Amino acid sequence: MVHEDTCDALPFIASVEQAPCPVSLIDYFTLNEPSLRRALYRHGAILFRGFDIVDETAFGAAGNRMAGPLLDYRGGVARRHQLGRGVYNSTEMPADRTLAAHNEKSYSVLHPDLVLFCSVTVAATGGATPLADGRRVWQRLSKRLKDRLRSTKITYIQNLHGGTGAGKSWMAAYETGDKGEVEAFLNSSGARFRWKPDGALHVEETVIPFKVHPVTGAEALFCPLDTWYRGTSELGGGREGADRAAEEFPQYCRFEDGDEIEPWMVDEIRTAILAELRAFQWRRGDVLLVDNRIALHGRSSFTGERLVLVAMGNDARAA
Repeated sequence: MVHEDTCDALPFIASVEQAPCPVSLIDYFTLNEPSLRRALYRHGAILFRGFDIVDETAFGAAGNRMAGPLLDYRGGVARRHQLGRGVYNSTEMPADRTLAAHNEKSYSVLHPDLVLFCSVTVAATGGATPLADGRRVWQRLSKRLKDRLRSTKITYIQNLHGGTGAGKSWMAAYETGDKGEVEAFLNSSGARFRWKPDGALHVEETVIPFKVHPVTGAEALFCPLDTWYRGTSELGGGREGADRAAEEFPQYCRFEDGDEIEPWMVDEIRTAILAELRAFQWRRGDVLLVDNRIALHGRSSFTGERLVLVAMGNDARAA
């Protein structure tokens, strides 16, 4: 096995390309699980290379071993489709667009601890999944901003249409057309919600904007404030504008106490994340295991065909 264990490596690489005999990813992970979990908590992500995982069945089996049982994506904002039990395409965002680095479902209390990716079709150009260490991002933030994020949670608001409109429908977001099933799911998460007269669903969740890792105790940014932020000057600004935004925008966020997010906060977070982005080149069959509590991930624009699978789970051993 080949390991690249430099202090700041992101991702940490575990490769079998120089191994004397073939070994499956499941067997390799089982044999080396304690050391691999230490590497995951240290680096934030592990790239498994040379195990030739190229379809949703093999990926799902490996994902269940590392982070099972795999979770569904109910309540998620990205456009993706389920391809197998707990396995989805990573995103349906157009190829010419860049997806900002983020922690998966950090706008919800029902976020996964672990996220896995699998490269099935490598883009002709571009298409990287850049990573950023949320611990280092947090350290870059000013004391002024960190103090604000420590003292006040962020409320994330979704207005999910009932069939037509901007953003996702509530049926697509919760993978069902049954309102009772949606309500049961939202009640289980503690989300606040209400049905609108036009058939749309208004959902609010309030989340702590940083993480304290349950194993290492390290603090990391855990807050998509930079991607959910919407200015309200067009709606009148101030508390009134924020109230209108909460009803009209497909996605919106503000502080739990109702105050608007300030532009300088967004700029500071974006600058810190961009300073910490690290990219690697995908190879067909690669599997990436990400500690979602530590590492942010994004997607670069690309040309040609590209297929990256994604699966999500929890880290029961760190509970």
